[in-house]
Amino acid sequence: MGQVISLSRRRFMQFGIGGALVLTAAGTGARWVQRNRRSAAPEFQQLRQQDIQLLTAILPFVIGPHPAFAANLDTTLDNIDRLLAHSSPAKQAELRDLFDLMTFKATQGPTTGYWGEWSQATERDIQKFLLRWRDSRVALLRFGYQGLCQLCHMAWYGTSASWQAIGYPGPPPLHRSHE
Repeated sequence: MGQVISLSRRRFMQFGIGGALVLTAAGTGARWVQRNRRSAAPEFQQLRQQDIQLLTAILPFVIGPHPAFAANLDTTLDNIDRLLAHSSPAKQAELRDLFDLMTFKATQGPTTGYWGEWSQATERDIQKFLLRWRDSRVALLRFGYQGLCQLCHMAWYGTSASWQAIGYPGPPPLHRSHE
């Protein structure tokens, strides 16, 4: 017969505190390792290679079906990079931490539910990840989902290729950037 384990409230609290310490240590370690890999990819100011792989995989699912999107993926990535470059240092750090959480192997699997390389992720893998974060009981993951979606949408709808489908004529000529 199996042994019944009696768990007192004190012992339960010790396990909870121990788990929190382990997660904190893993997160701190992840940030330290990722910050040492902070070199931007060639032709980018802010985005690293692992960020580009992640965004390339998830952008089509965040944006949804749009006939002009595939031809403008690079422009959308450039817009994300530009948005990051022109953000405050605090916002840059937040977004880098979010990307680190999703790309550092020690935190990627437990938080996203996907353990492989983002460049190899299937449609099902990405949809499961996005739904996991969107519907999570953990507010931090829901917040991460919202931030990620907002960043992707701002970058995509900042391209003139997206405007025709939504009937937007574009900003006044004075405010248009050069694409």
